[in-house]
Amino acid sequence: MEKTTKKSRTRSPGYPMIDLKEAILKAKTLWDENKVSPMHLSAVYENLGYQSEGGYAARVVSALKQFALISEKDSDIILTQNAVDLALYSPSDVIYKDVVKKIALNPSIYRKIYDEYNGSIPSDATLRAKLVKEYGFNPDKVNKFIENFRNTLAFSGLTGQDIKQEEGSEMQSIETTPILKSDRTTTTTSTSSRSMQSFLIPISKGRKAEINFEALPIGRKDIDSIKAWLTLFTSSLTETDDETSENIKLLGEKD
Repeated sequence: MEKTTKKSRTRSPGYPMIDLKEAILKAKTLWDENKVSPMHLSAVYENLGYQSEGGYAARVVSALKQFALISEKDSDIILTQNAVDLALYSPSDVIYKDVVKKIALNPSIYRKIYDEYNGSIPSDATLRAKLVKEYGFNPDKVNKFIENFRNTLAFSGLTGQDIKQEEGSEMQSIETTPILKSDRTTTTTSTSSRSMQSFLIPISKGRKAEINFEALPIGRKDIDSIKAWLTLFTSSLTETDDETSENIKLLGEKD
């Protein structure tokens, strides 16, 4: 009898499917829907927009657990104090920043790699070889892991070089973006040869918001990312109810 051999598949060690920034956005979505109320697992999937409870969706929920944003109690899912603080405080607040740094290395694989290199993470090529040879990563999945790992370190401020680069690029964008003369224009900054598409969006009180794209077209996932960003920063971008009431009162006095 002939023996049939099955091709073995390399299974990577457990790691977050998404980076920390995206995990915080998803935890904020759960906060907006439920606050601190316990959630059945099926409700968690529904709130996050997943129709099935397995596969990718399950790994996203697992990532929230690995980053200590949710926990399980009596078969229900609840937001941790970390998630609540991140939902309540502005990203510019010290408490927000401290929580981000605290949970960035909560996934055990993140902590192992970070500690092994004392925070000085080597090149992608060096890290890729080590992860495949010594940590048993699937060669087909390792690149995405490295991307999420680096994004998490940069977002949490645990890699000074990455943060400085982000701050520098932001300043360049502010200094070189011209004043728009129309609702749509194409400009090229002095620091890049890429064409930037800019749009003015009418908002209330006769004001406008501006949105810039380094290149178009973009994907539907990019639109979802923009929506998620607006959702995350809604509280810091909008007036509070007290401010709105006060403004209405002042307008009434003027009349």
